[in-house]
Amino acid sequence: MTDQDKLKNIISNFPLKIKKNLIPVVFKKNVAIIKEGDLVNYGYLFISGSFDIIKTDINENKFILAKDQEAFSCCLMDIYSNHKTQCSTVIATTEIHGYKFPRKYAELLLHSDTDFSIFLITLWANIFYTSNISPTNYPLYPFKYKLLKYFSIQGKDQNPIIINLSRNVLSEIIGCSKRTIFRLLKDLEMNEFISIKKSDIYISQKQVTNIKKYLYEW
Repeated sequence: MTDQDKLKNIISNFPLKIKKNLIPVVFKKNVAIIKEGDLVNYGYLFISGSFDIIKTDINENKFILAKDQEAFSCCLMDIYSNHKTQCSTVIATTEIHGYKFPRKYAELLLHSDTDFSIFLITLWANIFYTSNISPTNYPLYPFKYKLLKYFSIQGKDQNPIIINLSRNVLSEIIGCSKRTIFRLLKDLEMNEFISIKKSDIYISQKQVTNIKKYLYEW
């Protein structure tokens, strides 16, 4: 039985008062379910689909906390920890089906339904554990860090390193939009971490050293 199947069973056993306040929702691909900074007025439960979780750091850089994560819930961690505003933006990466329900009923469930709260806490713990044991995952770093990290491990025997990848491919590797890649490359070129000739990216050994130093001091 999948975790989404487990959640369906748990929802089917909710008290009638909760069930009557579940509002069916559907989110199409690329639609924002919530936005960082919005008020937390509802909790969400999902029985299908996936999403990205996006966060803004203190330098206004946007980075991905979770990529194509299987959708189970949204806003419930904010409600559980008694926060009033959304801590991140959540965007559907496939069509999502589920329910939303007012905050007061979400609070009631989180503090009174043992099966539901155990399911969520176990799920949150597993997601956190998985994200931290993956050596290729940098969930808490912004896109600039991810891009520099990628550049730092390319073409070890080349001088200069030449990267001939489309901006679309780079955006897929880093997990951001093509527009963000263009902005990041311009910033890196201005700060002399890379050189761009036509569509190719050139990185000298001196620049690689500077990149590694920058990443080490991040």
